[in-house]
Amino acid sequence: MSLKEIIMSIRPWSLIISLISVSAGFAFAFYEGYSFNPLLYILTLVGAVCAQSAVNVINDYFDTIYGIDKPDTPTVKYRPHLVVQGIFKPIQLIYMTLGFIVIGMVTAVVLFLLSRPLVLAFGALGILLIYAWSGPPFKLKYVGLAEFENFLVFGPVIVVASYYVQAGTISPLILLASLPFGFSEAVVDFANNLRDIDFDKKANIKTIPAMLGKEKALKVYSALLFVPNVLVVLFVILGIFKPISLITLLSIPLALKLIKEFKKEVPLMADAKTSSHNTLFSFLLIISFILAVFI
Repeated sequence: MSLKEIIMSIRPWSLIISLISVSAGFAFAFYEGYSFNPLLYILTLVGAVCAQSAVNVINDYFDTIYGIDKPDTPTVKYRPHLVVQGIFKPIQLIYMTLGFIVIGMVTAVVLFLLSRPLVLAFGALGILLIYAWSGPPFKLKYVGLAEFENFLVFGPVIVVASYYVQAGTISPLILLASLPFGFSEAVVDFANNLRDIDFDKKANIKTIPAMLGKEKALKVYSALLFVPNVLVVLFVILGIFKPISLITLLSIPLALKLIKEFKKEVPLMADAKTSSHNTLFSFLLIISFILAVFI
């Protein structure tokens, strides 16, 4: 088991999601007048990255032992799957998952010692959600709740937790501010499941796109791409965000391009392509929080 193989198993390209959610929480705290603390930011980012890495690894474990991930699985065709390829044994993924959880717990304890006691509660919730994603009896990703968990984790949970680490308190507004980020990430998983409709039906996996059917799922996907920007406009009108946050509307052309492409044929890289929209929208919103302080 080489370092390169370990890195590939955690899907490093996906960890930008944790960077976005943590940065969003800290940026909104800065927007509300709290000074930026680099140490707290780094500790929070390490904890979030370890949690996401644990989910990525344990997901491959359960998908393998359930007999879902095989050489002809859509996911295996577009990214490395080290168990299916015979490089890792399933038990090694368990060890790796526990390792990431331990590192995450250490960062939580350090933050606790830095007078952030609620971090332990956020950490406990994170561990539960890591397991519940694909572990029995929950198996959330197999019963149509994958998008909901992604929305919850990368919106209200990580964004709010990150804000709390920086501010030392929880503002009602951060709960609202986390929603665009949650929806933006949820649509990435929706795109993944949209691509896998036929395979998931054969494997008896229940996802929202599989239950809707391809035609209706495409319409929902198209609508979901605009929800984050709709929320931004609404929050600007309500005075929660400053008008500068409307720079997120620059992501709309990419959303329109994705919709046009998906209507022709859902690409093999459906989630990765959708993630490009999520990344653009999210970073524009984060930048707007920071710029709003100086305008």
